[in-house]
Amino acid sequence: MEQVNDIYDYLRVLERYSAYSEKYYRGQLKKYDTISPSIARDRGYFSHESEIYHESVEMKKDEFNNLSTPLQKLAKLQHYGIPTRLVDVTIDPLIALYFAIENIDDSSSGNVYLYLVDGYSFDSKEVEVLSILPTMPIREVNYIITEYEKIFGKSITYEEVLEIVSTPVIVQYSDELKTSNPRLHSQKGTFLICGNEVIDSIITNSLKSLDTITPNVIINIPYEYKKEIKEELDLKYNINQFRIYPELPAVASYIKEKYKEENLSLSGKYSIVKKEDISYAFVKRISITIVLTKSMYIAEIKSLVIAILDQYKKNENVVWVYVARNGDDYIMSNWILRGQWIDPTLNEKYRPLPLKNFEEGYYWEYSKSYNIVSDFDEKYVFDDRTLFSNHEKIWGKFHPIYQILQEFYQKNKYDDLIAEIIKQKLEINQIYMQLQDFGRYHDKDFDDFLNIFANCISLIDNLNFIVENEKASDKFKQYEIKKIMDETEIMVEQINNGMSESRDKLYLNN
Repeated sequence: MEQVNDIYDYLRVLERYSAYSEKYYRGQLKKYDTISPSIARDRGYFSHESEIYHESVEMKKDEFNNLSTPLQKLAKLQHYGIPTRLVDVTIDPLIALYFAIENIDDSSSGNVYLYLVDGYSFDSKEVEVLSILPTMPIREVNYIITEYEKIFGKSITYEEVLEIVSTPVIVQYSDELKTSNPRLHSQKGTFLICGNEVIDSIITNSLKSLDTITPNVIINIPYEYKKEIKEELDLKYNINQFRIYPELPAVASYIKEKYKEENLSLSGKYSIVKKEDISYAFVKRISITIVLTKSMYIAEIKSLVIAILDQYKKNENVVWVYVARNGDDYIMSNWILRGQWIDPTLNEKYRPLPLKNFEEGYYWEYSKSYNIVSDFDEKYVFDDRTLFSNHEKIWGKFHPIYQILQEFYQKNKYDDLIAEIIKQKLEINQIYMQLQDFGRYHDKDFDDFLNIFANCISLIDNLNFIVENEKASDKFKQYEIKKIMDETEIMVEQINNGMSESRDKLYLNN
């Protein structure tokens, strides 16, 4: 699975498959974890499939008189929302993208499925056999042979029927289906026809749908970007509700959605979970972490971040804002978005590395994979023993260095202390960077304990900025060093005590 946040990245992913002649797409909300036909969504529908087909055709004879094949009639039924064993697909990737993000109010993300399979022609034996199954009150092979020869005037063997019935197929895009389903033309659509499970030459009542075909790629579009992509599809590609559903009710719905004025209120949609003063030397810096309490579009999230940056930049030189969608993403540092403001008058020497994108006075970094990472973390991460063991190994590297620094500090040997800080700065920085790769844990108390490792090492890592500040006086340097060494001494004691307790809790002392 791959995540995309805009149409450009979406098309870039699909460009890898441009050499394939046949490509079929399906777009739907991710929360629907199966791709099933409408006839299978209710036991009553499927057990009366033949009755639904014949009664519907009989009730609207004039609508079906000019349609010569069962597939054309099924396509007409599909158009009117009557349950069938057809599953909609399209040959247009942007149409599939529209279906994936169409419902922007649903908090589920969207998925687009790409299938690199050979479709079957409208008049192929496979399509013809599968299309007559819904018309039959019984599904017995010899009966199917008789009906097939009667309808299509062709012969077919017993073995052919069993093989065809058990294999769902995609019908190639064709003009023959346009007349039976007007939407197909606007949607560049066609269908997969479901087959039936066959056991010991018996055709069962269990359907084989698109789920039995493995997609070559699944592209995920997070909820936060659905509204933005839907607007871009309309403006740049003229793909909208009116284009997809060219009936009058859809026109009304499209017009109302397009011109509706929304009042943006951020109240009650987020909470500040962490606020850190990470100032050093002459630079006032603060880091704000927020967790969203309600789903928000990316434009709303940016407005929220700007409001927070504007609030704090009055008294700071640098402000960071980290945004997580939920508690687990916060614990895992899986940010949907990071915003940054840097005082433009700040001396270049003290400016931190800016985030990648500069827009209207602020720096931004947009995660290209937070939705996929969140799914992965939910399944595979948060192993408390592994996390603890990794932190314990890092502590084994860091603690001897810290002891030397603390010894020089306790003996007021500031020259030796400064020399050791400069000597060890690369090693300390590498140790700190390794901590960023370990992940986090669902239990907040245990995760807070692991955070002390990062906070402690981060403070020591900042010492080199202080000692190498040529403009700072020796007195100021000693003051800053004292503050950090006193603060980290408390943390070191918490870590040493906590490690012993954690080993007992995790049964690592046995």
